[in-house]
Amino acid sequence: MTKFLGNDNNCGQNMSAFVKFRLSSSLLLCSSVLFQQKLNSNRRFGDLMARDCSVLSVKRRQHKCNRIVTHDVYRDEVHHSGLLPFPHEWQYDLPSLNKSEDLLIYGVNSSKQSIYITIKWRPKGVDNRVNASISLRFDDNNSNTYTLEEDSEVEYRSNEYRMGGLGLEINTPFRRKRIKFRGYLIKNDNQLVYVRFRFLWYAVSRVYDFTHDFDDQFMAKEMALSPKSDTSDNRFEDRFEQFGQIKGTFSEELTEERELYFWGSMRNAKRVDLSGGKGSSLAVLKSLSEDMVKEDYENQFIVPNGVIVTTNAYQRLLCDHKELLQEIQELEEFTQLSPKELKTKCNELMNSISAHSLPQVVKQDIKQKLSENFNDFETKQFAVRSSGASEDSEEMSAAGQMTTYLGVRGLEEIYSSVMMCWSSQFSHIAVQYKRGYGQPINSPMAVVIQEMIGCQSAGVMFTCDPMTGDERHLEITANYGLGESVVSASSEPDTIKVSVNIESNSLSTRRRVNGIESKVIGQKKTLIKLSESGGTVEEAVDDTSNCCVSDDDLIRLADIGLRIHKHYGNARDIEWGLKGGQIFMLQSRPVTNLDNSYTDYEILHELDSSHPTEYEIYSRAHWGENFPGASSWIDLIIAKKQLMDDKSYDLVAVLKQLFTAKDTWKGILDSFHIICDISVKHHGPVSMGSSIKLMILREFLESCLSNNPNLEADYNLLISSCSDVVSAEVPNSLRQIAKSIKDKQSFRQLTDEEALQVLVKGNHESSAKFRQFLDIHGHRGYRELDPMYDTWKLNPIPCVQTIKGLLSGNEIQLQPKAVKSVDQVVDELKTPLTSVKKLLLKKLVLPWAQRGVGYRELSKYFMVYMNDLWRQGFRLLAQRMAAEGLIPTADHFFYLTVPEVEALCNGDRNSLILSRVRHRRRLYPQMDGYKFEEFIKGPQMRPRNFEKRITPPTMSTGMVQMRGTPVSNGTVSARVCVSEDITEAHNIQSGDILITYSTDIGWSPYFPLLSGIITEIGGTVSHGAVIAREYGIPCLIAVEGACSAFKTGDTCVLDTTTQTITKVQ
Repeated sequence: MTKFLGNDNNCGQNMSAFVKFRLSSSLLLCSSVLFQQKLNSNRRFGDLMARDCSVLSVKRRQHKCNRIVTHDVYRDEVHHSGLLPFPHEWQYDLPSLNKSEDLLIYGVNSSKQSIYITIKWRPKGVDNRVNASISLRFDDNNSNTYTLEEDSEVEYRSNEYRMGGLGLEINTPFRRKRIKFRGYLIKNDNQLVYVRFRFLWYAVSRVYDFTHDFDDQFMAKEMALSPKSDTSDNRFEDRFEQFGQIKGTFSEELTEERELYFWGSMRNAKRVDLSGGKGSSLAVLKSLSEDMVKEDYENQFIVPNGVIVTTNAYQRLLCDHKELLQEIQELEEFTQLSPKELKTKCNELMNSISAHSLPQVVKQDIKQKLSENFNDFETKQFAVRSSGASEDSEEMSAAGQMTTYLGVRGLEEIYSSVMMCWSSQFSHIAVQYKRGYGQPINSPMAVVIQEMIGCQSAGVMFTCDPMTGDERHLEITANYGLGESVVSASSEPDTIKVSVNIESNSLSTRRRVNGIESKVIGQKKTLIKLSESGGTVEEAVDDTSNCCVSDDDLIRLADIGLRIHKHYGNARDIEWGLKGGQIFMLQSRPVTNLDNSYTDYEILHELDSSHPTEYEIYSRAHWGENFPGASSWIDLIIAKKQLMDDKSYDLVAVLKQLFTAKDTWKGILDSFHIICDISVKHHGPVSMGSSIKLMILREFLESCLSNNPNLEADYNLLISSCSDVVSAEVPNSLRQIAKSIKDKQSFRQLTDEEALQVLVKGNHESSAKFRQFLDIHGHRGYRELDPMYDTWKLNPIPCVQTIKGLLSGNEIQLQPKAVKSVDQVVDELKTPLTSVKKLLLKKLVLPWAQRGVGYRELSKYFMVYMNDLWRQGFRLLAQRMAAEGLIPTADHFFYLTVPEVEALCNGDRNSLILSRVRHRRRLYPQMDGYKFEEFIKGPQMRPRNFEKRITPPTMSTGMVQMRGTPVSNGTVSARVCVSEDITEAHNIQSGDILITYSTDIGWSPYFPLLSGIITEIGGTVSHGAVIAREYGIPCLIAVEGACSAFKTGDTCVLDTTTQTITKVQ
């Protein structure tokens, strides 16, 4: 991706940031060039002088660092390390409102597919308008070419380039972008087709900054020998280039999506902050209707007159009645109440607001404006509608969330209706809706007072297909009477589809109505009309077999809809009415989430890492053990950078002294360099060192006799002799707790919760040991590196269940494993060794390898301890964000990314963030169940159970047998317990063979109950292997598909000698 920055006059020119160096360096360079021209007889001497003098200028520039540093592995600060982008990076990557820009995006792959997009961005400098032109070309692997060339004037958006159906969202500057298109492309130069694609762009390389990243010697020589005398900074392009990967889905004419991968009127009335979403849209519609009259447009419409009570009037109410503001603030503090309690609080606040009167000055203004607009307003009927600042937007429609009052007549009813509209934003439904989008409970609200028209028929019109977004199909729903029966779904309306002729993707080319495609006649059993005494009444419909709108009126209505669509620049959801042949437009809003919503594919892949090529090979071996299943979104970023220092022990205490979510978040970021680098500087090297030592141990055995059939058994015997392993203390401690319980029979009969209370609050020996266990190992647990999951300190029930399980077995289970000396272990080996090699093994190689395993587990213990501090800090932050209404509940926090947390805590209440969070929560159970191959090649990392379960191999006798890699020796025949994850571990019985996908420290409490372990993934130094060897439990790893091949209750034989597990009954 390439981006040129510039000014309004010349996009290719550089905005110099080095003025202080320009004078001296330019003079020196000019002198060298003149000197060179005088020395034609000694050309080489002149070249050298010119180049050397130019080096001074170039080197001064190169001393300045690259403006964009996306990741520096040697820095611990949150921005330098890449956890968060620098603020200035947003400025460079987001669309500019005062500088011209050129963007180039292109990608290709080995299947001859390619995409090429150029954007020319030229801000006008007035009214937030931008002249934009795009050129798009897409080639598929079927020799089809899709193109688009378009110039348009668009409205500026702060977070994305949007024009002609194309959108380029900046998710994280210079790291992740979203490219989306919904519109019409020319296929093979002769056919207009409807295309929709959504691509995600991931950075692969660092940013190349053309103002700083160059070879100084080469640049100096070129500048000095250039015939141009310009030596200023304008010679350097202000340009960024970056290599990345594009992947996403492409669909033509609503066919199945394909996955693709590439590399490479009154001005103030229109103000949303004053008039709200509905009021500002009506003001724009009113202005458009007047323009169409001036243009003598063939089909015209009327916007009924009205008055907008602005958000300033609402603020005046709260200023005059401080007690209402106090009640609102109390509601904001109690949003975490139970639904029943929250509903009671909402009703109390609504009643309190409705009981107050409008401020006198507001009443006077309403009366004055109504008198100016209507000579006889006392005899007219009005619709009084809420118009919140966040209503009727592309992200939030808020449809039906606030109350509308129809058929209102007289000043007193109008005043009362305005107050009730304001109070309706505090209804339980509206509050829950706002909480779901992370919006403030008390948001600015205007109220629209609009003349009502006694329509003969009315309804809703979408200027595109509301399901697919295809703008060649316009949809109208209609019923007799007012449109209220349509929007409230109280009566089945007629549904009409109108065909639209589109010659190009550009809205500047007029689109025309082709004709009516189809009609579905609704039952229309009832209609709603105005009552002469005020309000509305419902009546039965006599004519239900015919369409309630004539074909001519439908064509006129569709044509007006296209004109409104063009004026706004996006697809519209329009409420209309028809009376006496005249068309009335009552409301217009964007079709919500037509382009902003993410697809399942985008949610599944939004945090993917980029692939430098199509042939990369990835392994899940180590990651699958530490992060089984799907991780929380916050953990996917934080887990890449774990830090540690002595000061980190005070983190939680420091955070508790802070009071707001913003301060808490800042405290976490400030401590990032403190709670840092244990995985990089400590656990990583120790873990690698341990692996190397074990490899040396294996090589030592193989050097004695490489084809020895006892090699695997002897190797497992040696590494199982590692006794100083901190994680092995967990089952030992639980065994000691169980052993110290006096009345074992009574304890076993208690429920898990009752047993927990006995252990936590008791004053006997077992209680003291249990509390000590939680102090030492309480920071560990299932998925211990993911802050979304509870540790044993937060949820000790798994430990209690293990203790009860130990008590239900025989006494042998309560006895500690006998520890063998190094001499004993070496003497038991079956591999023939010389006396010298035995001595080396006893005195050097084996103790060295044993210490490596112990150090690895110890460093991981401390890494998990430090990670638990993150967990506590994040959970405190989640609670405060929920209390402040930034997120609906504390649980939503774990589905946020770090930049999204940063945005929310800094006051950016973007409703799209919470929309993505809801989508992620919905997909999480599906993602958590995915199982991946041990090794994957290429970018398409499809889970092996994405579409179907694995069918295990079946023996001719009907028995099922599967092979794996032994990591702990032994043979056992026992009942099988299949637990794909730890949530099913409560089904384990004493003596079971556990079959699971993978194990981590969270499974430790259950190991004393087991007679064997089978995992689908893992390694010789994985947690399951270490503990299995520690306790002499036979264990096979890499038994792919075992969870599908066997079921709980099967009787199986686990034999590590034959490396098999076999179902016998």
